[in-house]
Formats: sequence, structure tokens, C-alpha cells
Amino acid sequence: MTHDKAKWHFEGTFPPDLDRRQAYVPGGLLIAWLANRGLLSQMAEQEFAPELARLRSRSITGPEAYRLLGGVLESDLLGPEADAFMADYLDPDRGGYWADHGRLAQGLPSEYHVPDTWASYDRIEPLIETSFSRWRARTARPT
Repeated sequence: MTHDKAKWHFEGTFPPDLDRRQAYVPGGLLIAWLANRGLLSQMAEQEFAPELARLRSRSITGPEAYRLLGGVLESDLLGPEADAFMADYLDPDRGGYWADHGRLAQGLPSEYHVPDTWASYDRIEPLIETSFSRWRARTARPT
């Protein structure tokens, strides 16, 4: 399953005068969170080890890593739990991530103007964590 593609953002309401690298910011912030949480697949960890090491050391940002990983957030990059969470969290009908990302864009010309910085990640990380905790509680199976 493909959860996000930077390319999809170019086809939407992406401002024509904005640097196209900004289309990697929404997915890139997620990649940073997934990597930092250890929720990427074993294949992703092996295939992209150098890029993920740079990401985790903060020598590159999440959006920069997302570009290096191909700009596509697919199931094969994710562990099973992360894949299920992303399917729910990125569902446009539920709000989820897009509402959280929208908080970063408050006061900016568009959602695509969120800066590609670690400060943006540090602002959204607790929102993703809260959503993940709620999702886990909602989807937990009784033992």
C-alpha cells in the first residue's frame, strides 16, 4: 500500500511559486518519526542504513531523508504496526495527520510552507505520539 508520495502533492494545491522540495515535508516529518521510533521495516533499515543513520543523528532532516528514500511512503518501508497506523492516520477522511500537520501551518500561506527543519519535527512529534497512543489504545486486542 502506498500511504504518501511527494509527487501527489504536486498534483494537488501545491503553490506553483514554491520550491518543489517542500512537497517532501509532510511525508518527511513522518519518516523522521517512524525512524526515531524504530517502526521502519527490516528491509528499510538495511537498504537505507546510511541515510537513516544521518537522519537519526540529525545531520539531515526528515524531508531530506524522504527524498533520498524515493519520496514514497509504502508498506514495504514499514513494520506491520506502523503500516496499520499509517493507513489510519493518513486517511484523509479521518483528519489525523493532516489535522496535526495543519497545526504547523497555522499562520503560513499554505500547508506546504511548513519549514524543512528539525524545529518543525520537534513541534509535530508530540502530536504524532499522541495520535499513535490513541490509535494503539483504540486498536488493542483484549488478551
